[in-house]
Amino acid sequence: MRRLTLAVGLLLAGCANTGRFPGATDIQCMHTMMAHGDVNGVPLSFDAAYSRCERWSNIHDPNIYNSKMIPLDFRADPNLQAMAENSQINTEHWPFVPRDSTAPIQKWPIFTGQP
Repeated sequence: MRRLTLAVGLLLAGCANTGRFPGATDIQCMHTMMAHGDVNGVPLSFDAAYSRCERWSNIHDPNIYNSKMIPLDFRADPNLQAMAENSQINTEHWPFVPRDSTAPIQKWPIFTGQP
């Protein structure tokens, strides 16, 4: 039982450091990070939250130069979509799926590194 508790604790600690819990959509991750922050519980700005919720392609490739950042999908949340489009809020110019994209809207479950 002690090993199980330790394993669960390590899993949750690892997720808290990266920001994205297994199965969380881009919107869920951003809301969590912007409301509760990371390990310290301090709410984060849009840019800081995005940096913890970012997703990459080819996460299993040992050559990090083969990975590309996957734009986050905020189309199901008008407030986050507006923040992403606002250059005064999205000061780092993080990539996002455009409002008028014809790609299917992201739904649960989404895993880190999954296109």
